[in-house]
Amino acid sequence: MKFTILSFWLWLSMDSLLLPFKLSAQTVSPCPQDYNRLIQLAQKEGEREKYAAAISLLNDAETCDPSKENEVDTKLVQLASKWENTQRRAINMATNAINALNKEKEKIIQQKEAAERSSFEARKRELEALERIEAEKKQRIAAIYQKNKADSLSSFALQQQMNIEKRYLNTQADLLLEQGDLVKAFRISEYARKNDSLIKNNFLLNKIYYHQPFQIDSQKFAAPFYGIVNNFDESIRDIQFSPDNTQLLLTFEKQSNLLILEEPGHEQIFVKGHSAPIVAAQYSPDGEYIFTASMDSTIKIWNRDALFLSNFKGLSGNLRDLQISENGRYVLTGAYGEAKIWDDDGNLLLVLPVPNQQITKVSWSRNQKYILLHYGNTIEVLQRKGNNLKYKSIFSKTFSTNFHSLQFSKDDQYILAAADDGTSRIWQINGRELKEKMVLKEHQSAVNTAYFSSNYKFIITASDDFSTKIWKWDEVKGVATEIEGLLLKEQNSAIRSARFSANEKQIMTVSAEGSLKFWNWKAKPIPFFEGTFHCPAISPADYLFADIAKDQIEVRNFNNETQSIWTHQQTGILHLDFSEDGKYLLSTGTDSTLKVWDWKEQVLMDSLKINSSQLFAEFSPTNSQLIAIGSSDGCVRFYDWEKKKLVKELKAHQAPINSIHFSNDGQFLASAADDKMATIWNTQTAEKVMMLQGHTSPVIHARFSPNGNYLVTASNDKAGKIWQTNGNQVIRLDYKGHTLGLSDACFLGNNDQILTTSMDGLAKIWDKSGKLLQDITKHHSIIAAMPSYDLQYLLIFTSQGVFIEYVDSEKLIEKVNQLGVPELTEADKEWFDLK
Repeated sequence: MKFTILSFWLWLSMDSLLLPFKLSAQTVSPCPQDYNRLIQLAQKEGEREKYAAAISLLNDAETCDPSKENEVDTKLVQLASKWENTQRRAINMATNAINALNKEKEKIIQQKEAAERSSFEARKRELEALERIEAEKKQRIAAIYQKNKADSLSSFALQQQMNIEKRYLNTQADLLLEQGDLVKAFRISEYARKNDSLIKNNFLLNKIYYHQPFQIDSQKFAAPFYGIVNNFDESIRDIQFSPDNTQLLLTFEKQSNLLILEEPGHEQIFVKGHSAPIVAAQYSPDGEYIFTASMDSTIKIWNRDALFLSNFKGLSGNLRDLQISENGRYVLTGAYGEAKIWDDDGNLLLVLPVPNQQITKVSWSRNQKYILLHYGNTIEVLQRKGNNLKYKSIFSKTFSTNFHSLQFSKDDQYILAAADDGTSRIWQINGRELKEKMVLKEHQSAVNTAYFSSNYKFIITASDDFSTKIWKWDEVKGVATEIEGLLLKEQNSAIRSARFSANEKQIMTVSAEGSLKFWNWKAKPIPFFEGTFHCPAISPADYLFADIAKDQIEVRNFNNETQSIWTHQQTGILHLDFSEDGKYLLSTGTDSTLKVWDWKEQVLMDSLKINSSQLFAEFSPTNSQLIAIGSSDGCVRFYDWEKKKLVKELKAHQAPINSIHFSNDGQFLASAADDKMATIWNTQTAEKVMMLQGHTSPVIHARFSPNGNYLVTASNDKAGKIWQTNGNQVIRLDYKGHTLGLSDACFLGNNDQILTTSMDGLAKIWDKSGKLLQDITKHHSIIAAMPSYDLQYLLIFTSQGVFIEYVDSEKLIEKVNQLGVPELTEADKEWFDLK
């Protein structure tokens, strides 16, 4: 209850009524306290806001001195007023607090409402997202359903029933296939689905890669991978690949026989039946038949196995050319005084007379709209009229030069011709005119052939100036541009003909001397050259190799051009190795010295003498100042040649060390020795990781796989072994493969193919399970063999010279494709990391 002045006065009134009783009490009990003292105490209590105590003291003061009643009343009024003000402030403070609490409550309510709205919006967005996901899921399901329905509903149902293990294995096989791990991918897929090979028809040549830095990159250097197929007694007239790229046709200037090469350089089939030289031969578009035209005035049809089928009848003499139409239905021939059109069964359909002229070349356009005839120095163009097989001459022009080949472009708009005057001409058919679009003038002598590639993106020209050139062809603009630096050149012979293979991976050239060569057309050729090689080393940074010549070290490029040569000042050099950047070359000798050279400047950078008669050394692939050295005392030493400091010396073997090799990451080192063992070391801690025992003769080399998970060893016991890094022997490649001890062994591809070489003159390519994939015979002791970057070629150093050998990737893949097993054994699962 609020204490007011009125209530205060009422209280005073009541107090006055009781005054007689109080006085009587005072008279009975005298006042024990002083009035002024009570007043002071009452004032202090009022200041402390203890109003009840102050009023009691004032009453006591009045009792002690009734004459001060007015003064006490005044004090009570003041006290009552102060009390009322205090209460009012308290009420205001309480009101303000209540208002603040109400505002805070309203704020909390607003925040709660905002949170509820936000939660609602989030839930709404979530529901919308779920709806979108559900819609996309339905679309994907519908798309999958449609796709599989088109493929096979039963196959789709079967896929849905595949268990988790099979799906996991199939996914692994896909990843392995992308990485080029062909054997593992195939075997895993066979295990997952016995009757539905996961990678059927998916093998591509470019799935096999080799990324070791010291190998030759065939995108920059390559060679005739078949070498010289044969030195024919007669000059080759023309060459042609079958559409499926498995056969090659050869015709000769003065022979009546046709030669078919099956897998060039291996099987040769002579087709006999004509009585005079064959002037033209061509496969049918499907590759099943061969048409031949001869000077004996006959056209014969053969199957691809050289079995004679039929003759054309009604031919006149002096037959000079033949061409089959793109659709395979018609045959166009050229002879003296006439060109003729036949159906593919040999029935004559149309005669196109050319009075008193010998037709030397004929050509169809791809849609048979036009025919080209070449006679004398004249080019005549005939155009088809309507749907019937009728042609009318629309253009004829005589030139000052003769032409050797004629071909239409893909859209039949342009004509490509090779001329005697050292040019290749490109004409454009413009209505009834033949407009000269471009003249290619880069050859110095007569151009013998000019042909488009099968995809019509390139042109190849062959000339008497000993060269073959490649041109990039833009059919939209009608422009040909020479590809700089791409020159296939013979040493001293004109090139009669040059063609792209059907798959456009190679180029075939025929020289006037009668040699047939095959080239990687995207690269410069590496010429064959003779020489005796002892310890060749390949530069990882440049296309160079180093070897010794008498008492000198020589660095050459793959055109056999000397880049640097200097006296090595060492006795009996055993080993050479380039640093990773290609700047330095180390050499070791029987005089117990190791030398480091700046080979370009021919400057000796460092020399180290170790008390050992046999040293083998190698730069670290990650730190060119660190060299690992193996010696005849069985020790492995790590040497910092820049600081001229031996870092570590380890007792590795009980017999002389034959080689040492780093892993690609430089973390491990493998040593091979005469004690029939190989040892793996940790290069960071200099600790022995494991010793590999199992060979029965000295181990010559021990090399890591590119990923470092496996090691391959080559031994004098004629065998190679593959080891896992846990030290367990995995596979002995072959017990009867080589007849003499191995000179080397290394991994090819993505850790799955192995190359072994031997002093028996054989190089062998294996798969990781020990299956022999390819045999290469050189008949000379093989010192070293280096694969190209794309595994298409092997650079083989022998005791008689350097050879470039073609790696038959298609055969490798075919054999790998046959390595599937119905079930994986427990050992297989461990081998393929499936446990």
